[in-house]
Amino acid sequence: MPTGRADDPLPGPPAGTSPSAVTSALRDDGGMELTAEDLRSLPRTVRRWWPLALAGVDEAVLESRREGHATSLAGLEARSRRHAEVVAADGKAADRHAAAEAALADLVAAAALLRALGLVPTAGRGRVESVHVAPAGGVPKPPVGAAAVGPAGLEGDRQATPRAHGRPWQAVSLWSAEVIERFAAQGHGLFPGAAGENLTLRGLDWAALRPGVRLRVGSAGVELTTPCTPCKANARWFADGDPGRMGHDRDPASTRWYARVVTPGAVAVGDAALLEP
Repeated sequence: MPTGRADDPLPGPPAGTSPSAVTSALRDDGGMELTAEDLRSLPRTVRRWWPLALAGVDEAVLESRREGHATSLAGLEARSRRHAEVVAADGKAADRHAAAEAALADLVAAAALLRALGLVPTAGRGRVESVHVAPAGGVPKPPVGAAAVGPAGLEGDRQATPRAHGRPWQAVSLWSAEVIERFAAQGHGLFPGAAGENLTLRGLDWAALRPGVRLRVGSAGVELTTPCTPCKANARWFADGDPGRMGHDRDPASTRWYARVVTPGAVAVGDAALLEP
């Protein structure tokens, strides 16, 4: 991974970016504060985000800049990793919170730069096959016809294990109808909502997705962050009891994705699912 120098001092947010602006950029309306679980999870998220986002990207591109973007991808990576180190350290709470907001702001900026450089798909059309909400948490998530989408995810949805799920960058989970059908054809017991996704989408090139991809689903806007990690709760759906079959490390084309909410709105079965710049 690149280790280019960052230009801003720690632990504050990037130059010219206020903490409130960072919070707004991550959570749409700034209505959610970072929790202790968010801080615990963030360093691991930063470490995972970058290799996925930069896979196959040429070194020269990593160091390049683009008009309207003050820092290169290499600089953003180095800076966000340094901020994540502050979050992970046993320091002052205020410093850790400031560093967390700064690290998240760097990921938001990097995602925008990935799209501007054409390193992630920004055009494509699919549709919403099904919408799923679990008021009591757990899997499977039952289908609903439609749901409001806010900074915390789909209205009425709950997580059975909030320590592992429920971060702002995990607000919405998405999966491919075609991938589910492929698993079912192989003899596994998967169906829409079984693995806990909120939105089952059809018609998108699932293998091409990576962090930073933006989608308009219904009237809501979301941005992909990291793949969902398979857990033992989903072992029941697989003939051999191996939920790792849908893990990104095993097969990137089969993974479920987490997304942060960029723009609140509503989503319903049959809505368009559009890739956006």
